[in-house]
Amino acid sequence: MSSHVVVIGAGIVGTCCALWLRRQGFRVTLIDRNEPGSGCSAGNAGMFQTGSVTPLATPGILRRVPRMLLDRNGPLVVRWKHLPVLVPWLWRLVRNASPARVDAIADALASLLRGAKDAYRPLVVGAGAQSLIRDQGELYVFRSERAYAAVAQKHLLYHRHGIEVVELDAAALREREPALSPEYRRGYYLPDSSYTTDPRALTLALAADFARHGGEVLRANADTIAVDDGGVRIAISGATLACNRLVIAAGAYSKSLAAQVGVDVPLESLRGYHLDLPDRGVQLNGPLIDGEMNFGVIPMAGKVRLAGTIEFAGLEAAPTWQRADMLLPLAQAMLPCLASHGADAVRWMGHRPGLPDSLPVIGPVPNRPNVWFAFGHGQLGLTLAAVTGRVVAEALAGQTTTVDLSPFQVDRFALA
Repeated sequence: MSSHVVVIGAGIVGTCCALWLRRQGFRVTLIDRNEPGSGCSAGNAGMFQTGSVTPLATPGILRRVPRMLLDRNGPLVVRWKHLPVLVPWLWRLVRNASPARVDAIADALASLLRGAKDAYRPLVVGAGAQSLIRDQGELYVFRSERAYAAVAQKHLLYHRHGIEVVELDAAALREREPALSPEYRRGYYLPDSSYTTDPRALTLALAADFARHGGEVLRANADTIAVDDGGVRIAISGATLACNRLVIAAGAYSKSLAAQVGVDVPLESLRGYHLDLPDRGVQLNGPLIDGEMNFGVIPMAGKVRLAGTIEFAGLEAAPTWQRADMLLPLAQAMLPCLASHGADAVRWMGHRPGLPDSLPVIGPVPNRPNVWFAFGHGQLGLTLAAVTGRVVAEALAGQTTTVDLSPFQVDRFALA
């Protein structure tokens, strides 16, 4: 095809979009102000969470809002200074917490998640990146029966969507993960999940394969976007780049780009933190997640990554490094073998793109069919990147998409 497609955003989602578009035969330019695999694509927890059908908002979330404001060490917190800006977003979040909405959102997420692994497979093989993937599931652990019972709704959604769940008692937990503290007495294992030992290396490998097969990677900032019936013009670093189609896949930074094409998207940064610790012989059988605090310990290449929790503070506020530092004592309580770690910990903070219904926007801009959105994946950016890229490429090639995209259209927010 002679049609030229520009993808803005060289994180894992944009890179997968570019690679799938190139596989469909399009001429493709991938642009980003940073090198591919920066931002959240470097700092995420590395997990392909193919069972994550539960949205952020579930029944009862309104009762938890005061805790978000008062507990600085909770799994989900709101900075007071950001609250006035965040209130409309939070109101939309609460409106998506009814049982009917939770079921509908879970159905839509499941439709993407079912194809997530299959969409990655040819990309990973083509890039020669198989050694970066581990098919070792993910293990969720809890200290008490009460804490375990609190995830009952999540288990109902798992079963409804055919996601295999292995429930574990204290003895089974110790057998599966001997390093785990005996304080943890219940848990469950999702065997179909996978993880990467180096999320940044994975994105770089996919971007390199894209370039090897004729794709163009351009390090530049997309300053302005102009759209008309004849195509799209993007001002980049004093020059103009013209194309037939544009895909905006810039993660949490997509909101301002969307505004340039006339769409106000309720996109917020779900700020996440991590600490990287030197490996030093830590033995883990795979990703381990504290089910109450929603943070994980993930074995990676030469290090152990502690990652998770959510902070609402916007794109501009300085990092709250206490949010990263608090992960170390939490992880040490879960894994006593980490007691001697911490002196060489490396902090990181990144912006995950979150929408109030926990669904990404994937589809064309209303009245501007030559501009497509592919962002807002929240904590599932790595998981859903390849399937997002595949359906975008299918649609732009005029094919029937393997996933129904109607739940992911951006105009759903016009009536919200």
